[in-house]
Amino acid sequence: MVIKNHTIQSSVYNQHSCNIFGLHNIPTDAVVVCLSSGRGRQGSVLRFSSVSSSNWDVITVKSTFENMVKLTDNDFLLTSSSLEPTTGAVYHLDPSGIPVVKYFVNNAMIGCLGTLNGRSYLFTLHHNSSQDFKNLALNIYDLESGELSKELPPRHFTLAGHHGTIESISVIMFTDATGAPSFRLLLHTEDDAVQLIRQNGKQQWIREEALANIVAVEVIDLPVSEFQAKIEEEFNHASSKLTCFYQQHSGNVYSTLKNTNVQLVVWTKHWISNMPNLFMTILSSSKLTTSLFKYSPNGDLSKRRILPSSSPSSHDYSSNDPSSLSSFSHSFPPRWQFSSHIPSLHINNSTNNDNTIDNVDGDKLNFYKSSEIDPKITSWDEKLTRDNFNVHKMLVVATSVGKLFGLESERGRIVWDYFVPSAKLLANGKLALFQQRNLAHFPLPPIMSLLFRSKITNRRVLFPFNPITGVPSHEKGMDLYALKSDIIQTVLEPGSLSERCEFIRPLLLLRADLDVEVYPSTCAATYSSSDSQPLYIFTIESEQARLTGYRIDPVSSDGKSLKATRVWRMLLSPDSSPVNKHIIVSAASRPPSEHIYSVGRVLGDRSVLYKYLNPNLIAVLTIGGDISSHTNTLVIYLIDVVAGRILYSAVHRRCSEPISLVHSENWIIYTYYNHKSLRNEATVIELYEPTKLSGELCASQSIPSPWQLFLSNLIPSWLLSNPSSSKGSGDLSGFSRFSSLFRASDVDGFCGSTGENSLIPQVLQQSYILNTPPRSGAVTVSVTERGITAKNIILALQRNSLIELPKSFFDPRRSLDMTSELMEEGVHPYAPVLPFSDQAMITYNQSIMRIRAIRTAPTGLESTGLVFAYGLDLFFTRISPSQTYDLLKEDFDYTAIATVTLGMIIASIVSCRLATRRAILRAWA
Repeated sequence: MVIKNHTIQSSVYNQHSCNIFGLHNIPTDAVVVCLSSGRGRQGSVLRFSSVSSSNWDVITVKSTFENMVKLTDNDFLLTSSSLEPTTGAVYHLDPSGIPVVKYFVNNAMIGCLGTLNGRSYLFTLHHNSSQDFKNLALNIYDLESGELSKELPPRHFTLAGHHGTIESISVIMFTDATGAPSFRLLLHTEDDAVQLIRQNGKQQWIREEALANIVAVEVIDLPVSEFQAKIEEEFNHASSKLTCFYQQHSGNVYSTLKNTNVQLVVWTKHWISNMPNLFMTILSSSKLTTSLFKYSPNGDLSKRRILPSSSPSSHDYSSNDPSSLSSFSHSFPPRWQFSSHIPSLHINNSTNNDNTIDNVDGDKLNFYKSSEIDPKITSWDEKLTRDNFNVHKMLVVATSVGKLFGLESERGRIVWDYFVPSAKLLANGKLALFQQRNLAHFPLPPIMSLLFRSKITNRRVLFPFNPITGVPSHEKGMDLYALKSDIIQTVLEPGSLSERCEFIRPLLLLRADLDVEVYPSTCAATYSSSDSQPLYIFTIESEQARLTGYRIDPVSSDGKSLKATRVWRMLLSPDSSPVNKHIIVSAASRPPSEHIYSVGRVLGDRSVLYKYLNPNLIAVLTIGGDISSHTNTLVIYLIDVVAGRILYSAVHRRCSEPISLVHSENWIIYTYYNHKSLRNEATVIELYEPTKLSGELCASQSIPSPWQLFLSNLIPSWLLSNPSSSKGSGDLSGFSRFSSLFRASDVDGFCGSTGENSLIPQVLQQSYILNTPPRSGAVTVSVTERGITAKNIILALQRNSLIELPKSFFDPRRSLDMTSELMEEGVHPYAPVLPFSDQAMITYNQSIMRIRAIRTAPTGLESTGLVFAYGLDLFFTRISPSQTYDLLKEDFDYTAIATVTLGMIIASIVSCRLATRRAILRAWA
């Protein structure tokens, strides 16, 4: 193959030259490649089958060309989007293969070819992003002559600005009822949205294909209703503490009664005012559609219905009635299209007048607003408010192209969207979402920040916004934060929130020079004054299989300057050779918001096996070696990231991907493929406190007593972590602090440990066979509000379904020799193969394509959790691992209980009257 380089030189803009390469000696074909030196352009590759030879020369043009589109076997179009006015040129390949300019076209940023009745047309588009309306100019030329078409005159359309620039277009030409030529335009924009535009400029449909590439998900609680908001505002929940509450309301009984009466009056007025709307909603409830729509391959819109519940009767899942909360599931792909009577609720972002920010290099970072819609079309039943059981959620997702979406969990509709065109993925191939303030601090709005890399400066940028409305937080004084140096780690500050920081949880940004920035900067002093203990963070370098631990300490008296110190470094690759080099493929830690209801496991002999609950423990999976030479190995490490020590490790030889990992409480589950046995396996590891612990010192330092556990569940967490409380008198939060450094030191034989310099937990491990291969990285555990409900493991299978298995199946204490004690504990007999039942498929008979990850979230019901799986398709459902024990059954006999209750009331009244009459008769006797 011979490669010849030919340059299209620019006589005006030499900084943007276009290089054309001719690749020859390809059988019957030739390939033309156009590469632009302009920033952010990828170039084009075209294939021409009619070119047999080439002797190209240098071609000089008067403009810069960045895009290349093949029109026919002998024609191609070069366009540019960096110049105003934009210019395009149509080139023709002569019989000798030399490209010759055929003609130039004006206002052409992108183009395509359309044919009708043997005639070819050239469609060119020019997008003026500075205009809100009529910003899309369409010109149609005759391909042979280059003249404007008389049958299809130029026209102007309106393209919403939040879609970004146009990446490509396609045209469908046909004749209408009158015989005149007509067309439809298919636009693919920068935000991965695909939309079909009619000839009159109206949008026929749109598909948000960016939802097929979700890289970050957060589940957000919805705001309370107007009535509940008035109560929160009255009691000033945002700045009140439990002690202040009693001081303000228990001191004056009259004031308390007066406030109660006011609340009753407000509630009555609110109920009466909404009676007409409620009545209309009940009448039209049968007409409301909760089904979603899936785009079928043949172009039709077919309904995707809700899965049937255990009862054949239908239910309104938007109701707050406990009896209506049966299990349901939605499966909605990113290629959805809703019916016209269900509007997409986009939030008006007109309050933000400036959509650009100067970065450190003087360039502009542009941010596009969501499309605006008249709020009057939002009906009464579509207001986003929290239901009584907190089941209705907001799903905030970030996609790989930098577009944010707010999805309503109940119906799956897009509530808002916001496009950040300058966003680029981080080094780990993802974007990061951080919730810095939730809805618990009314009337302060919630704040979430998106961390991404800028395409212009390649530096990290923080973008704060309201996760409920999608409105940026620029007007709140939290502008875009362009970091001036490289950041190696970003974490949310743990601990309690401060009123001085407006209850914002700060972000700690570790720079490459080990300086630590606090965002917002006003929270730096708050961090220093509220945390007397140093903070430990760690970084993972996957390709080098290296972990590094840092300690953060304040270096100034005012606490506004923080510095990190490297305290340990760990290399997990046993061999540096390319063949046996290991890389980190997965890492998992305990969820920071996880609630642990029980700290021990009661055995059959009435003894307690205490769980090893180390919040600083992470599980790391490394893989290395060569599969063909049978040297591939999979290694798991359990590492304490504060002390920097390995607590446990295990090697699986001849094992490789697909790999999944999940960590919760005191156990770790990971899946892999065993090449020796040719099967997929799952291994579970459980950690317990050493059984030979002695003395009250160990119990007081590592395991809370039942009384302490009861108080921790009873008293709010913000009171337990109150920084003003004295640690010497009645502090109940001390038992919950796990000291990795204290356990790593051998202080007077702590807890009777016999190991050197550390207290090693007891490890139980066992493996099981999976008869269906799982998908890589798609495994999680169910989550509930208080952690009382039994946990289930949710796996995504390669047959495009989700399965829910009880955690009791993954028990390392399962044995072939079942004793009475094990049977009393409820331990299942050991079976090497895990049972995969069709009844355990939470996706029912629906196929969820290419699931990449699963996210779970709790609800207000302890028995119910939420599951959101995303990949090429999106899937959302509710699960009840221990059944709905806190809800009334669907067939509950309300008539019988009402009759019995009413009868008891009547019997009590009659008995009271008879007793009174009998007492009077006795008195007169």
